[in-house]
Amino acid sequence: MRKLVHVLVISICFLLSLQAADVTADNRPVVKIGICSALSGEMSYIGKSTVGWQKYALEKIAEKNPQLEYKVYLEDDQMQAKQAILAAKRLVELEGVNVLISYGSPSGSVISTYADQKKIPHLGLGYNPAIVKGNYSVSFMCDVQTYVPAFLKLIAKKGYKNFAVFYVRNASWQPVYEELHRLEKEGNFKITYDQVYTPGERDFRIGIQMLPKEKVDAVLLLAWSPEVKILASRFREQKLDKPIIAFGGACVMSGDYSGDFDGAIDIMSGDLTFANEMNRKLTGEPIYSPAGALAYDQIMITADIYEKYYKTHKKLIPAEDFIAEVKKLKDYKSLLGPISCLPSKFFSFQPNYYKMESGGFKVVDIDQL
Repeated sequence: MRKLVHVLVISICFLLSLQAADVTADNRPVVKIGICSALSGEMSYIGKSTVGWQKYALEKIAEKNPQLEYKVYLEDDQMQAKQAILAAKRLVELEGVNVLISYGSPSGSVISTYADQKKIPHLGLGYNPAIVKGNYSVSFMCDVQTYVPAFLKLIAKKGYKNFAVFYVRNASWQPVYEELHRLEKEGNFKITYDQVYTPGERDFRIGIQMLPKEKVDAVLLLAWSPEVKILASRFREQKLDKPIIAFGGACVMSGDYSGDFDGAIDIMSGDLTFANEMNRKLTGEPIYSPAGALAYDQIMITADIYEKYYKTHKKLIPAEDFIAEVKKLKDYKSLLGPISCLPSKFFSFQPNYYKMESGGFKVVDIDQL
């Protein structure tokens, strides 16, 4: 009995020592990656996608027989700023993660400031410059200067001049909305009707009823998918027969296309086709979001940088050097297309045009629109 107790004590002490040193049973140092994602709430489909993809990433890393062990920790941020900062603190202060990953400007904008204070690398996803505040954050999405010109090419192709804008305030769409108003002054198009809503709006009927149809060529949506779904149903109720244009996969990610979006055009950074197929495979659900695929790329890039550094230095890469290596990435073959890090700390995801038809979407060239 004494021998058994002795063995148990030794085993417990050994496991505790491994935990304290952040090494595995085979003495490999552990790299901890923390992801803030919407695991609950209206945007929970993003979290479901991310959960599936992060497991897939770890499997792919394991196949390469890495020198280091990789662990991923997830915390729920509901894609809300208040929840996001709490999620980031739990990941850093309780789990001791080496790298933070976030999705969306509402989360990334607050996490970037926190990451800079803690000197933790933060790989975000969003168009808002606030997401890359400080020296430790990079956005795996293009900036508005790369993104919005796709809209100008589209309206030149289609001949649209006057727009009705339905914008639900959000840190993601704010820089796009502001850039559109700046470009309007150049005279290529006019925002004839501008409706701005606070988050949580669920009606939209009055705004649609007041829309001067005869003065509008097309309707532009700047909103997240829950509001887009409702807008689509309201447009149908009000018999609005104007062309619909959306940004950021608003129509695509609404999930329930039905006939409401037939003919609509969506402009999104990156090609969601493969991510859409894999979402079904990894989650068993028709989730139309790039969140998981982008988290996969971020995890794989993180592992690649850590592996290369460890091979030479036999220690984990410091935070400053890690971010420096991320900024050096050029023509990286991400799942949504080739990307490069720009001087602005955003990545050059090229915008794609999505045509909504027959209850689905397809990526098309501008000449096909």
